[in-house]
Amino acid sequence: MPDISPLPKLQSHSVFHTFCKYPQVAFESQHEHEIVILTLRAHPFTQTNWIIISIIGFLSPFVLDVFLVGRAQVLVVLFANVFWTLIVLSFAFYNLLRWVFNVGIITNERVLDVDYVFIQKEITEAAIYDITDATARTTGFFPNLFNYGDVFVQTAGTNENIEFLAVPHPNEAVGIINQFAQATHGDN
Repeated sequence: MPDISPLPKLQSHSVFHTFCKYPQVAFESQHEHEIVILTLRAHPFTQTNWIIISIIGFLSPFVLDVFLVGRAQVLVVLFANVFWTLIVLSFAFYNLLRWVFNVGIITNERVLDVDYVFIQKEITEAAIYDITDATARTTGFFPNLFNYGDVFVQTAGTNENIEFLAVPHPNEAVGIINQFAQATHGDN
């Protein structure tokens, strides 16, 4: 693999980081000399819908309890509140896991899109030398305001194209991918 620049100092990495260059992470199918260059996850702003729904859902029993006082038995209201809270917490937990475990990984050898939720795991990968082009698309007011967008990685031949949706700094991610792809193509 080409050495296009000296390896910068590795950064600490939190599970909640959405754009992290040279993180100190490893993944299950990582090759021996493969270096993780960049990890991508959907921008936090794209998660506001389910967060707001979860907050409203969590607070709604307290509002409804005001109207139910004296009209329903306390035990029934308590059971309904506990049941509703468990549903809302399950909804929030599912969406948090879906966000955390859907990650894009760019290494010095390949690009991976990992989609993993509970019982389904899908990994799409392309070798750096198979990449023909990477493009970014930022459409809309909020994506431009918060600097997030979609990254599309086109591969040669019959390989599946890779998409990273709503990731922060899409132009910088495309620059990194194209830099490694061009350096690899220059070696051949």
